[in-house]
Amino acid sequence: MLNSDGFPDNTNNNGNNNGNNNGNNNGNINSIPRDIFIEIAKICKETAECKKYFEYHNTDIGTNYFKPDKSDDNNFKSEVNFNIVKTVINGETRYHLFTADNKPTTGQRMAHQFALKIDKNTNKLVVDNNNYGFKERSYTSNSNSIDSIPYRLPNYGKTYGNTIRDNGIGIFHEAELRFNDANGNHINYYINDNSVSADIIDAAFDRRNLLHVKRWGSGSYNYVEELIQDFVRTNPNTNTKTKVLNLLKILSTIKLFPINRNNKFLGLSAGAGHPEELSRIFNLISTVQASINNSSPNCRIVRRKRAFLNNCPCNILKIKKSYDIERNISELIEKFKEKNINIKEILNVDNVEDYFNNIENDENFDDFWENLLNLYKDNSRQFTTEERNEIVRNINEVVNSYKDRISDSKSTNVKINENNISNLENALNNIGDYNRDEFNENNNINVVDYNKDSKSKYFKEKLLKVLKKVLKVLNKPVRVNFNNEDSNLKIDPKSIGDSDNIDESIDNFVNGVKDSEVSNENELISIVNDIDELQNINDYELYSNGEPSDNSELVSKLNNEIHNKLGNEGNGIEVISSENNLIIDDTIGNNVRINKSNTDFEKISNLVAFAIFAAGDKDGKLIKEKDSNGNLIPISIPIMINGEEKVISIKDVVPDLKNLEGKDLDDKFSELYDIALVKYSEQFENYYNEEMDIGYFNRNPEETIKQQNVMTHLLKPYNKLEDGKIQRFNIAPKDVHIHVSSDDYLDKAFKSFILGIESDDDINNIEKFNDLPENIRMQWNSDAELPEEYKSREPLYKAMALYCIKSSKCKEYFKDDTTSFNVITYDSQDNDKTVVNHSLVINDDTNKATLSAFTLNEIDNEFRLDEMHNNGEEFTYEELYILNKNGDNDNLSKIKVDDNEYTKIPGIGFLAACGYDIEKMDGTVLSPSEYGLNNDQYNDASDNEIIEKKFGVTNNGKFNMNVVKSDVFDSKVVLSHDIDESIMKEFGKKILIHRHETGTLDDEELQTLSIHSEAMLGRDLCSEEGGLVHYADDKNSQTRFINVKESMNIQNVLKDIDNDRSKCLTTNNKCSKKMQISKSFDVEGKLISALQTLKKYDSKNIKVKEDENDISVPKELCENANSLMDVIKISSQSYKEQLQNSETPITESDSETFILGISEALNGLNYRYTNSYYLGHDSIRSLTQDKLNDMAFLFADIVESHDKKFSTSNSNKISSSVKLIDFESNTDSQSKFVNDKLHEILDNVSDLFNENNQEISDIHTVDNMDINNKQYDDDRSEEINDIVENLKQITADNSDDETKEKLKNNLIEIHNKLSQLERIFDRENTQQENYVNNSEMVYKLNQVIVDQLNALYGNDEEVNKIVEQHKSTINGINKSEVKSSNVLTLDHVIGKVVVKDYILKNHESKPYVRSYFDNMKNSLLYADSDEERERFIKEIQEIKNIIDERIEQFKSYTDSPENHYEEADHLIEVINNYNSLVATELDSNVKEDDMGIKYIDINNDRVLNNRLNYIRVAKFNKAIEAIMEQNPNLFNLKKQSLKENINKKYAESYQFGEYEIFEPRTEDLQEIIKDVVKSKSDAIITITDAATNRYQLIELKQCEEMKYKLIVHESSFYRKAEDVDEINRLTKHNKLFKNLKNNSLKNLETHEETENRFKNDIAASAGLSQDIKNEPIEYVINSIDDEKMNNNKIKEKVKRLFQFKKNEVTKASGVVSAQAFDLILNHYNSFMGSTEKKLKATYNDYNDFSKKNTISNKINKFSKIHSRNIHSENPHNNPPKFSKNPGTGNHH
Repeated sequence: MLNSDGFPDNTNNNGNNNGNNNGNNNGNINSIPRDIFIEIAKICKETAECKKYFEYHNTDIGTNYFKPDKSDDNNFKSEVNFNIVKTVINGETRYHLFTADNKPTTGQRMAHQFALKIDKNTNKLVVDNNNYGFKERSYTSNSNSIDSIPYRLPNYGKTYGNTIRDNGIGIFHEAELRFNDANGNHINYYINDNSVSADIIDAAFDRRNLLHVKRWGSGSYNYVEELIQDFVRTNPNTNTKTKVLNLLKILSTIKLFPINRNNKFLGLSAGAGHPEELSRIFNLISTVQASINNSSPNCRIVRRKRAFLNNCPCNILKIKKSYDIERNISELIEKFKEKNINIKEILNVDNVEDYFNNIENDENFDDFWENLLNLYKDNSRQFTTEERNEIVRNINEVVNSYKDRISDSKSTNVKINENNISNLENALNNIGDYNRDEFNENNNINVVDYNKDSKSKYFKEKLLKVLKKVLKVLNKPVRVNFNNEDSNLKIDPKSIGDSDNIDESIDNFVNGVKDSEVSNENELISIVNDIDELQNINDYELYSNGEPSDNSELVSKLNNEIHNKLGNEGNGIEVISSENNLIIDDTIGNNVRINKSNTDFEKISNLVAFAIFAAGDKDGKLIKEKDSNGNLIPISIPIMINGEEKVISIKDVVPDLKNLEGKDLDDKFSELYDIALVKYSEQFENYYNEEMDIGYFNRNPEETIKQQNVMTHLLKPYNKLEDGKIQRFNIAPKDVHIHVSSDDYLDKAFKSFILGIESDDDINNIEKFNDLPENIRMQWNSDAELPEEYKSREPLYKAMALYCIKSSKCKEYFKDDTTSFNVITYDSQDNDKTVVNHSLVINDDTNKATLSAFTLNEIDNEFRLDEMHNNGEEFTYEELYILNKNGDNDNLSKIKVDDNEYTKIPGIGFLAACGYDIEKMDGTVLSPSEYGLNNDQYNDASDNEIIEKKFGVTNNGKFNMNVVKSDVFDSKVVLSHDIDESIMKEFGKKILIHRHETGTLDDEELQTLSIHSEAMLGRDLCSEEGGLVHYADDKNSQTRFINVKESMNIQNVLKDIDNDRSKCLTTNNKCSKKMQISKSFDVEGKLISALQTLKKYDSKNIKVKEDENDISVPKELCENANSLMDVIKISSQSYKEQLQNSETPITESDSETFILGISEALNGLNYRYTNSYYLGHDSIRSLTQDKLNDMAFLFADIVESHDKKFSTSNSNKISSSVKLIDFESNTDSQSKFVNDKLHEILDNVSDLFNENNQEISDIHTVDNMDINNKQYDDDRSEEINDIVENLKQITADNSDDETKEKLKNNLIEIHNKLSQLERIFDRENTQQENYVNNSEMVYKLNQVIVDQLNALYGNDEEVNKIVEQHKSTINGINKSEVKSSNVLTLDHVIGKVVVKDYILKNHESKPYVRSYFDNMKNSLLYADSDEERERFIKEIQEIKNIIDERIEQFKSYTDSPENHYEEADHLIEVINNYNSLVATELDSNVKEDDMGIKYIDINNDRVLNNRLNYIRVAKFNKAIEAIMEQNPNLFNLKKQSLKENINKKYAESYQFGEYEIFEPRTEDLQEIIKDVVKSKSDAIITITDAATNRYQLIELKQCEEMKYKLIVHESSFYRKAEDVDEINRLTKHNKLFKNLKNNSLKNLETHEETENRFKNDIAASAGLSQDIKNEPIEYVINSIDDEKMNNNKIKEKVKRLFQFKKNEVTKASGVVSAQAFDLILNHYNSFMGSTEKKLKATYNDYNDFSKKNTISNKINKFSKIHSRNIHSENPHNNPPKFSKNPGTGNHH
């Protein structure tokens, strides 16, 4: 099985490393270089005196290398000890070998064998025998007789009985030191044999008995250390400190040369705990020495150089012991297993590998040791005393190992922290306590101190911990950034001190502490110990290294200020300047184990593997989720395919999964996952480690990709270090931004300037463009009307042009007009500053050569030439392709089977196993069985064994996974019509997002997907034929650009996920920076060029001029075009007609040119729509996402038609080359897309509210409509808060099922839209400090919607999934608490037009018509004076006059009706919104001063009504006619055309001038459609499902959109139920028609349907039976008992019902005949009367209620005035339709 936890160091592949430096070999002396260690061993072997110490070693003592000496108090001693001591004397370094022989049989002895030093002449190691030769001592000598041992305190270090040993606490008494606790009590104490505590100072001083403490725990040492450190910090007396120092040195001697109770030596540090004790004592010595140095007036000199600090030494005695953590863990596990204790089940480990894989590198560390402690206690009696002691010793060794590793900067990949170690140490002591209490056993526990190493993880984490604590006091967060180029984690200086300059930031930070008001002193006290520890380490390094450590200046300044705050002013530490880099982690672990887990054939194979990885977990299981019926199915993802949304799963992507279900599906997927895993892993060199039984990559694949991709070789990036040295680094393809020239305006200005200016000495000496002479600067073609995007790039282009002019090589390249260039941007470091680099890379397709010209460094918006990259390096395309490997495993071989040549590479048979056909260059299609090789034909047992061992997978599928025919590499993979490369990437990307949001994607799986997709991106960057991806005016260039963009989108999603998981803005991790490939899209030029190509074949419909450069007037581009949508529609239809033109059909070349131009234009429009630079650009002002989708839908039709006509095989299909880009991953939060979507969402929320309150005004989002006179605050923060509170009040309690379901669906729809935006905002908010504009709006709205869904539908499975997937935090902060500006306006529109004329007269204003009228309605409702109301009435009359003028103009047209669809559709939109304004005015004003205003009723204008409906029906009939022609099997035609099949006797006809048309009835459609259809909506659905012509579907869509507006225009009393049903069913059935209702969530209903909906809901709320629901509405109300009627929710529903009915009366006034209005009014009054008794009895406010809902005389009068103008043919002369006859009650 392969595992992804680590990549081992190749220098030692013996299996002991475990990839994490956990297993320290016994010979690994941490502080002794390996070569010196080997040399010492060699000399010892050749020296008799030395060799004899090792010759008699007893090998029978077992694996622990020591045994108990029963004669000496059960002390454990090794038989042979050796120590290597490093000394530095007078600047000369030596390494001494000491040996000790503890065997009684050979005479116990110890010796200094020899010393090695480096000969200054030869620079080689030599033995120094002059002063440091062989010396030997016997243990049997009396200790007092050895003159080489310094004077020592008598009896110290002796053992008393079996339990009491000296810990050296008596030095306090010797030094006459007294320590007090917080209450002033003496705390110097000892514990005697009787466990009686006594004060040392007050006790009788007996050196033989009472000055010892118990040895069974390390707590006494901790206490001693704390006391001494506290003493030396606070005691100014240098002499007293010197006494302590001397006594500590004596104590160290005792521990180094221990004696037993008989005054005999035990050997050289022979006790089991002596090394640890010595280590701690040496640390204390260093602490005291540093304190003495700090107190010395002649010592601490503020200098950085060693020479100034020679008189301030720090005793640097060190003792280093190697800890074999792997052996100790292994022994520990085995001890439990020997007792048959099931540790696998309880601890999740069965061996040491499990520990390193599952525990050490996971969050399970603390739980593991706590569980082990409990497991030990539960089973402790199964162990012997010796075994229990061994368990303690094992854990003790583990503790010491971790403390050593975490505090040693040489250790890398240390996964745990100080807290983990503290918890482990507590567990150790807990076991010791347990053994003492339970068994009366005293275990020998010796825990070492942390090393004094300021570059270690321990120090840096403690520094970060201190800063976090201090900043918490200051109410500021600390931010840690990850710098990929420097491979380090670094504290952001701005986050601690509000400055990017580190030194300035530190001073600000410390001053902030100084000036802060600390309300709780305990907050500072909790910091003191940690800051003192940091200071201690820095002091130690200062006096041992001779110069200050990094960040020590920060520590000293902060230390002083904290102590000053606490009143410890005598603590002042002199501050020495230091380097303050704030780096807290400068290691990137590249030892992580691999996961078990450019031909078309290879490319598709990698893409499918990516999709498989995305759809399955690391165990190869297909990820599933429940469908609406509760069945488990593969995850399905909605994806836009050719402008149409489709839902696909992995079954749609992989052919052989398509028809499988259940276990067959699971088994096949698992098989494919295994092969994909082999294929993925074999991209990189790897090997199988037999001892560890696991496969490894030779090195981290990410490092391989960085080193072996084209960007590293082109850019040669480097960092500049503090000392000025250069450090090269490899750069990942995902970490560069590539801007591709596209011959746009700026590119041409750039080239023109370079070629127009000659270099001379004056220019060569100029470094800035603006310093050029004015006459030269003026030659730059500048344009004040440049888009913002161009303006942002222009300074860089000018700087590049200047330096290119200076370079003859650069300038030479641009003499070829076809030359293109890239600007590649990436980051590097100059010491502690980030440098943004811009490299100019020039591509010469003629000579197949690339010039990496130079790099400009951008610092503070200034550009300067890079000193290392300025001469220009040339590569051929072939060279770049060879360099761009993105992997390092090229192992392949060729074999012959049945005379056919096959290529053999592990995993190469993946596509055959998936079931893909391939197509050879000659068009021959091969099935998997024809290019793959069956396992029964070839199955190499040795290969299988290696693969099974390395990867844990078997080669037992139908096809051999490692072999395919060699000619597959010259073939094309046959993909389905819908699932191309782009869709595979999009599918994988969206599955990634979905799994991250649902918590089904773990870090291992994420790593595999990241590495695999990054390798794909790297390969996309470069091709053998085309070199680096760049611009060329052909389909291959477009394809390559899109491929790279799609691959970068995947990387950006992976970075989003990484940023989210790391909570990078609030933790120690640096946020991953998004990169892109970008270019400027020449929308205007490409669209005009495409039309000019088409005009050669169709000059009738294509009107573009040869010199055209503007697309703002569509009529000048295409005949009858009124919008860009029309241009695409007309040109696509023209193109398809020319393909079929038998006389002069369009050529394949021109067809490609046309398609390339249209695709570039559409991509450009999409880019502008999603890019903030273009928010106000004229070309997208009237565009919506819906229109762009329709354009894409039509474009797919064009591409399909081309391939049908010209493509003879899959290899030359243009559909595989030309694609539309999905810009969602790169959408800006301030783009028009987001602005439109936010308005849409707020409008949808308004629909919810208006459904509840039934306000006649029905106001949506209110925007300012005058850029110079704004009524409302642009920032909607207050408005959003109100909306959130109102959303919280929405309820579905006690509602009927229909109402509940409708509300649920509406909330889900709003949530889905918000979630789409939320991903955009999340992406940007992890890239910067402050939350971007409208973040608060998006986050708050989505959170409250999710909360409401959860509250109202908590048992609904669909809702539960939404709640589970919703990400409620960003960077560790609740999104509902995020604060940002919330500016949302239409300034980008109203600031560029004359608003009134634009809205009322320009059909392209359709998206903003409602906003204009909603603004008026809102102002009208808040008018607070008669004068203001009169102004509004006048304004309404003026608007009507303009509309009337437009109506008259529309009615006067004599040309083709088809020319006027856009105008007709816009006109209905304006009329409907105008009528809503009139209704609002009538309802809000009780005065009768507005009788002059009137509704506009389309029904009452026969000509207008006919013309509008003619255009609608013409589109319908034309579309149906074409679909009938293309699908004859669907229809049963009696006559040839639709027109002839319509029964004109009954059909309704419409006229447009001299044109007449008949609208088919349901009966007509039933006659001609073969299938049984029961309604017109049935018929339309049947037809649209069969349609393949996208143009006709768009025609149908436009017809239905117009029909929807006409239904809305109609009074609800006169709406046809059939028409309403048609719209409602279409919007639900076909996603193309989803937005027929203009994104409105409101119900489209007849009056009867609305009333019934209210009735059913009220009945359900009141708990009435179904029988009552079938009664009239007033009967239902009267049937509710009084108690229930008092329920506020029922009251509100009844009030809404009354409001609805009253509104409909108001809307009908003046647009129906007097007779009809009387019926409507009487029906309403009768309803009021029949419910009056019930309402009076239950409503306390009935009088107010009655008054509010009474139809005013004004409305009656208004109706009488205007109803007399209703013409006789107006359907409003007919009686209105009511749901039921009302009761007989009267209402007055």
